[in-house]
Amino acid sequence: MVGGLGSIKKSLQTPGNENADVGAVVKKNFKANEIRARLNVINNIFDEETQIGTDRTIRIIVQDLNELNAVTSPGKSGERSARRLDELVKKITKLENELSLFLSYVS
Repeated sequence: MVGGLGSIKKSLQTPGNENADVGAVVKKNFKANEIRARLNVINNIFDEETQIGTDRTIRIIVQDLNELNAVTSPGKSGERSARRLDELVKKITKLENELSLFLSYVS
């Protein structure tokens, strides 16, 4: 999952590919309700004290997914401004970091 986000980010940062339609890829592969359900299954293996931290991380991941979906479209003109591209890359990076944090509990 983290690798998929990395490839999307790398694709967007490739010159000439700033306006790639990543919205469809994100919506297809990163559905918040499915990811939440999968993370909650994993979360059940932890003791209650650990679950306090992982529950918070799961909530942040779901929020990040919703925010990412909101910023994936290129805009009305069909082109993504540099500011909008930066915002999209920041959202992807934040989501990658939160997913890595959650996965660090497992390993």
